[in-house]
This record gives sequence, structure tokens and C-alpha cells, in this order.
Amino acid sequence: MAYLKTLKKQWILAAAIWLCSIPFGANATWEPTVLNQHPFNVDAAWDMALGEHTFWFAYYGSDGRLYVRRPDGSELGFGATDRQTALSGLAMAVADDQLSVLWRDKLPEKTLYFLPNLARTGDAPSPIVVGGPESEALTRLKIARQGNITDFLWLGEKGREEPKAFKNEQKTSAKPDYNLYFRTAADNGKSLSPIEKVVTGFYPAWIIGTEIIPIFSWTAIDGQLAMAMRGFDRIKKTFGPLVKITDAPEIGPIFEAFESKGRWFLVWVGIYNGTQNDFLLEGVYSDDKGQTWTRFGFEPLRGVDIGGNLSVAVDGKGHILLAVAGSRRHQDAKSKQDVYLLRSDDNGSSWAAPYQPRAIDTRYTQARFPAVVMGPKEGMALLVWEDWRDIRPSVYVSASTDYGVSWSDAVPVNHPGSERIGLDFRTQTIGVIGDRYQLLAKRYEDDDLKVVKQALLYTFTWDELQQRVKSWRAEAASPNASETHLREQIAHYWQAMIDDQYETTYASQDPFFRTDVSYKSYRERMGIIKYHSYKVAEVNLLRPNLAKVTVEVEASVPGFKSSTTGQVYTQPKKARIFTETWLFLDGDWYHEYYDEYNDYRHSQY
Repeated sequence: MAYLKTLKKQWILAAAIWLCSIPFGANATWEPTVLNQHPFNVDAAWDMALGEHTFWFAYYGSDGRLYVRRPDGSELGFGATDRQTALSGLAMAVADDQLSVLWRDKLPEKTLYFLPNLARTGDAPSPIVVGGPESEALTRLKIARQGNITDFLWLGEKGREEPKAFKNEQKTSAKPDYNLYFRTAADNGKSLSPIEKVVTGFYPAWIIGTEIIPIFSWTAIDGQLAMAMRGFDRIKKTFGPLVKITDAPEIGPIFEAFESKGRWFLVWVGIYNGTQNDFLLEGVYSDDKGQTWTRFGFEPLRGVDIGGNLSVAVDGKGHILLAVAGSRRHQDAKSKQDVYLLRSDDNGSSWAAPYQPRAIDTRYTQARFPAVVMGPKEGMALLVWEDWRDIRPSVYVSASTDYGVSWSDAVPVNHPGSERIGLDFRTQTIGVIGDRYQLLAKRYEDDDLKVVKQALLYTFTWDELQQRVKSWRAEAASPNASETHLREQIAHYWQAMIDDQYETTYASQDPFFRTDVSYKSYRERMGIIKYHSYKVAEVNLLRPNLAKVTVEVEASVPGFKSSTTGQVYTQPKKARIFTETWLFLDGDWYHEYYDEYNDYRHSQY
């Protein structure tokens, strides 16, 4: 980390001007299926695809190849082995329990490959080239199958216009100056339609219909940002004219289209008033196949910086559930991401107030990457998200039996606090096969939380999950979680600081710090400040795993000569009162490292 390179200099300065922070700061009963057989490249695309009876998974290995996992657990590898490759992008579709896959190889030129109808067993078909220099495909890919026809939609760089200013442009982070391309394949790719440049844009979105495929774009019409669409007629096999839906603002990365009970929806995050803090989740819907549109917005979420993904669940009867995550960080720098559930019982004509599934006392930590799905029985729905209430990431789940009107208490799918399990907004995350939920997650290698070791599949019914959680809760609570033991740990830590016992103080630091910083590096920065006494003024146990501790210490800088300037820094004995954080992890309390000079913690909750 960059700050470590200048840490010693900063510690000297911090000691001199007294700005420094005074100190430095269960086994799961339910094992998921590990999906990847090869080392995982989590920075590349990965996802699952569900058939009526089959589960498929695909990911990129650290060797750059694309691996597809069949329902029986066997893997197939794709990508040339006799030349340099740069595979990326991933889209999958399942029909008749056969898998079709679309991906890109950037080398030697941007080329799209299509794997048609991979069966559960037997030899794999050969990939077919479906796009090349005529589109220069990027990684935003979509694929869908209906009967014998496969449809493709992708973002391409070919023909990109020079960036320009638009009349209603506010502050541009992205411009709709790329192009959306489309084609179809029949007979397992033996018959390919011509590639068509559909519309300029940046985010491909579509609705797969039996007669028409509307393709949506955030684009520019007559020099002004707008939402627009073109419809592909399946019978005539032609596109209609470009139709302007509505004027558009700058938008964030969410741009999703879906259909519910015959009504078409397009939803996005608008950025208004030329600022990065006036956000609005909004959209349009049409009841007449795109001839007229009604615009709507979720005003209670205005100002929420929504990121990651929009998850959509519909039942075809007019019940719609949307899940997003966001924060008000532009209004409050300490605001954490939280999950919001939006519900309509009248096919989007009106919406209930946003629902936050987490209790208020858990919102001091972040929650992100939500996904929602309709359950196997009428009225059932499941909401999942990545939750940091246990200091380490876990996956939490809440269930509804009345189309999202009410929700159960949230429960974890993994043993909370002892594992590092997260989600990825780029994946489907949650689905249903038969009466069982299929949940896709990832396991981090260590507390650095940078390397993903495994892709995981949890399969369960809601009743099974509740029973497993009951067994976890039945485990005896650790006696070390008490305030009495916390006070013992505080005393142990601060007495070691006074006695210059740095091996002890290092062992008392939180595991995230110890994963990132070796004892040698820690020891090299200690000793500038001499601690003489301490007194615990207050212990506030905010949560069973988090406490705020107010401490008064006496400390001095007896004299330290800078190796770079030769200047000697000193400070007389002085008292200071401050509040520090203690975390309960792995059966004990640990001092949370906080670098006040850089306003930095290694923990990420």
C-alpha cells in the first residue's frame, strides 16, 4: 500500500504535532459446493445459468481460459492454447437443459465466440465466430434462446463517434458514443443473420419477446441525451425505426429493461443538476409495445448513490420486486451502503415505500449486492445480500410469503463472523430449480479480502436454512464476548504499550491489519511515542461484536532524530482523551487499527 512507503515520515510528523492516533492499533455446519476446479480470476466475468433441471457455471481461470462446469461437476475449457489470448465478457442462456455461451477474445482482434447447445454429457460443440472487425465487440454481452433461435446483443467499439457535448449534459462519466450490435443464429449456429448496428449507446438492454425484441439505449437524438428504442420484428426479421422514449439525464451504471404481465419497463439511475449527489432511480413503462410511455421515479430514494446492480423479480401476475443498494455518502461521508427493496402489487402503476431489511442497529456496517427472486410457491420471494454486520462479509437472506409485503428476520447462509463469504453484483446470484434455491457466492482467501479462492453454490429450501441457523444459534456463546473480558483485553493491550511489549500489542490488533502488515513493519514504526499511563473512561458495547472505548493516556515524545532531516522531535508528557474501536472476532476482542493521519482502517465493514 502506498501509505506504507511514507509511514515512518508520517509517524514522526504525527508525533511532533500530536496528530497521531495514540496506538496501533466456528466451524460451519453446512458446507456449500465448490464450483471452480482451477484457480479463479475474480476480476473477470463469472456466472451461473439455470435450466429447468440443470445448474451450469462458467468462469475464467487465472490461466486466461474460460471454464464451463456441467451439471455433473465436470469442466470443459475453452480458448486457444496455441496462441496468446485475452478472453473476457460472458453471457449464457439455457433452453431444453442445454447451455449456450457467448464470450470475446480481444486477440489478435476483437472476436465474439458462440458455443451452441452444450449438452450435459458428450463432446462439446466447436465455438462459432459470430462477431469480428465489423463491430469490435466489447465485454457487455447478452444472449437469449427461444426454440431453435439464439439472439445476440453486444456493445461494440467499431464506428465509435468522437466524444461530444450534448445539450442536456451535466457531468459526464460516460457518453453514449459506442454502438449496439445485434444478430441471430439458427440451427445451432449454422445459419447466421447479418450483423446489424442498431443504435448508438453505452448500455445494451432488451426484452425477449415471441414477436418483437425491443432494444433500448441511452443515446443522443438531435444532440440531446434521450432514452430510445428500436424493435426487431421476428417474423419480418427487420428492425423498425429509432423511437425516442423520453429526454434523459446523465445516468449511472444501472440500465435495465424487463417485462411484467405484458408491460415493458426500462429503469435507470439519473444524475441531475450537474452534481454527483442528486441521484434518482427512475424509469418508464409502456402498455402498447412502446408506442406510448409513462415516466415514474422513486422519490424516497432521491439522493441515494445507487451502485452495483438492479435485481428484478416478477411473477407474471403483476407483482414486481426490485432490489438495490446505495448510500447517501455525498451528504454524509460516514453513510454506509444499505439494501432497499421496492415492491409493486399493481404491475408498476404504484409502489410501496422502500423497505430496508436490516434493523437500524446493524446499519453501522455496509450491505451491498442484493438479489431478489420469486420462490417456488405462490407468494414466496427470497431476498439475499452481502452483509458486513459480522465485521467479515457474510451472505444474509430474508423470506416473504406474501409477495414481499412482509419479510422474515434476516438469517445468514454461512456461519457468521468465522467465514469470509461475499457476493458479486455481476452474477445472477440467486435462482430456483424445483423447490430449492440456488445461491452463488464467493469465498475470500484471507482477511486481506482481495483474493477470491472459491466460487460457492448453496442449495437449500427456506425451511432447511432456518433449521441450520437455529443450530448455529444454539451453540454456546463465547464467554470472551463479555464486557468483563473486553476490559481485560483493553488493560492487557495498554499495559503492553506502556511496557513497550510490541509483540503483545501486535497480537492484539485486528486480523485485517495483521494480514496486511507484518510484525517487522509494525515494530519499525513503534517507539517514537512513550506511553506512561492510561485510564479507561468508558466502555460502550454497541453490538455483541463491536465496542467503542474511551481512553485517557499520558504520553510523550522523549526525543527522536529524523534520519532524513536530522531534526530532533520532542514533546513533553501530555494527556489525551480519545475513542477507539474494539472488534470481537474469532472468539476474542481485538483492537481495531486506525491510522488517524490518513483516516484509514484495514477493516472494511
